[in-house]
Amino acid sequence: MRLLLTLFGLLFISPLMAQYDTLLHYDVRQAVLYRLPPVPDDTVLPFDSTDSFAGLLQNVIALPDTPPLTNLFQGSQFSDLFRASAFFPLTAYPVRTAVKLIGFRNGSLVNNCSGILVGDRFVLTAAHCIITLQQWNNDSLLAAPAYDNGQFQPALPGSMADHYYFFSSWYHQFKTDIALLRLRDPIGQQTGWVGMTTCSDTAFFSSVLFHKFSYPAVPNPIDTTEVYNGDTMYYNYGLIRADAAVNQLIIPGNSAFGIPGQSGSSLVYQAGESCQTVGVMNFATNYRHIGIDRKVFRNFRYLIREAAGFQTPEGLSQPEVSVMPNPFSDYSVIEINNPELPPGTLKLFDMHGRLVREQSLGTHGKTVLLRLDLPSGLYFLYLLFSGKMFSGTKVVIQ
Repeated sequence: MRLLLTLFGLLFISPLMAQYDTLLHYDVRQAVLYRLPPVPDDTVLPFDSTDSFAGLLQNVIALPDTPPLTNLFQGSQFSDLFRASAFFPLTAYPVRTAVKLIGFRNGSLVNNCSGILVGDRFVLTAAHCIITLQQWNNDSLLAAPAYDNGQFQPALPGSMADHYYFFSSWYHQFKTDIALLRLRDPIGQQTGWVGMTTCSDTAFFSSVLFHKFSYPAVPNPIDTTEVYNGDTMYYNYGLIRADAAVNQLIIPGNSAFGIPGQSGSSLVYQAGESCQTVGVMNFATNYRHIGIDRKVFRNFRYLIREAAGFQTPEGLSQPEVSVMPNPFSDYSVIEINNPELPPGTLKLFDMHGRLVREQSLGTHGKTVLLRLDLPSGLYFLYLLFSGKMFSGTKVVIQ
């Protein structure tokens, strides 16, 4: 029955696949594959992001804010792997948003991939972690937050994935190797989640420090003395480079080589309490990550918002924010489209995630941001309402 249902789904979608690179939806319980309608692009912003949320468990920690100096991949400013528990409490945010994906196949548990929570019940990972050559890799998947040393975290609930979303271009042409899993349970309400960032400015990626949590599952193919088995969370971080021509984020040099099990893990940056992912690992050489481009962003954002009723956990509608002028040299006017929002706070972070300005939001939805002593550079503006941090806006001071 499972095979028949899957074939039915393929026959249903195949005639239209060549026309649009739209999302495919696989219902795990029903074993049926559907094509979803196209999601129109509603903006041409060069930078956009979804909300992050620290979770009801709180305990937010700061990640390193300067590039590593030791244990580097040769020719890069990105570190090799460390056990994450040597750096951080694994149940702290944002560490606990990283999940190990455990596959069930023919009644047995198997190592699978890595992922990260990007919504209360959504996990971002690589498409090849769920389907390859039009064959499902597992019968089902379990997402286990901060899994470590072969053990689940008692304080962090896990959940089965009931729905998979990926692009038709992956199914037919091995392109757009990125996927979204919808979990059975909203575990992100406890753990929190990171937002998703899309940015067309390649200079952004070389100016921000990125962090990575993953589950390497086999000995390092380059150095077999480094033995991994997928039961432990590892961490590395540093500077990266963007290759816009192929929508890839990479580690420069010739010694950065991903290990099976790391697939689907994210590159994350931190701006204060907000954390964002910009892409997932999908190829070993140079630690290649597929970036979250406009197509991926608008489709995945639509799925997450639809599931949440287009509202935040507190029931506040997502505000639209304009910054004029931007870039600016002396001051800029921040305007919010929803004057019914409760009193809030504006927070401005530099590209290293340091809070450099905090001020109350003005009445009538407008606030003036003065440059004062701020140096020229890239900044991220966040809004805080009733304890909820809304997605950031890129601001440039000339």
